[in-house]
Amino acid sequence: MTITLPIRVFVYGTLKRGEPNAKVMMDTEGHQRFLGVGRTKTPFPLIVASKYNIPFVLNEPGKGYVSFPYTVPLILAPLYC
Repeated sequence: MTITLPIRVFVYGTLKRGEPNAKVMMDTEGHQRFLGVGRTKTPFPLIVASKYNIPFVLNEPGKGYVSFPYTVPLILAPLYC
């Protein structure tokens, strides 16, 4: 028996609601659950870089951004992390 306890995933950039890749966080089988709008306790800078315009967070204190936490089953966590 596999235990699939939910974990929290904090998404930002194009995965946030209303952004182009938000559909990745939508699940017709009900595995993911939107928890609301959130922020990191310590702000971190989000930048968009590379020729593909990929957003990512730098591991340095700076200006924070709004983010969207979800719960996902532990078994699905590798898909999001």
